[in-house]
Amino acid sequence: MRISKKKSLLRFWCKLLAALLLFPILSYPLSLCTDHILRNGYLNAYEDKLRILAQTEGRKTMFVGGSSVLFGLSAEQYEALSGEKTVNMGLNAGPYDVYLSSIEPYIGEGDTVILALEFEAYGSEWYKMDQTYLDLAH
Repeated sequence: MRISKKKSLLRFWCKLLAALLLFPILSYPLSLCTDHILRNGYLNAYEDKLRILAQTEGRKTMFVGGSSVLFGLSAEQYEALSGEKTVNMGLNAGPYDVYLSSIEPYIGEGDTVILALEFEAYGSEWYKMDQTYLDLAH
C-alpha cells in the first residue's frame, strides 16, 4: 500500500502543528523543575542578591560594582577578615544609579557601601560617559 504525497504532507503538517501546540504546554512543567538550575540568569541573580541583602540584619558592608566585584571579591573572605556581615552586590554590567537606588532601602545606620567603579569610568574617553559615571568617578 502506497501513501500518496498529499497524505504524507498532511501528516507532516499535522505533526508539526501538534508539536508547536504541545511544546508550551509541556515546557512549563519542565521549567518549574529546572528553575533552580536557571536561577543564574542576570536578573534572577540580582533578585537573589537583593533578597540576601534584605535578610542580612545588623551592621553590614555592601560591595557595589560591575564584573570586577562580581568575580574578583569574596564576601566570605572579607567577612572573615573584618568580622562584618558582607554582601557582594556585583553584576556584570549596568548603570550604577540603578544599583545604588535598588540597595538604598536596605542601607541602615552604620552600614558601609563600597562602590568599585569599572575601569571605563576612569578611561581616556571620560567625556563620552554619562553624568552618573562622571559624578561617581570624580
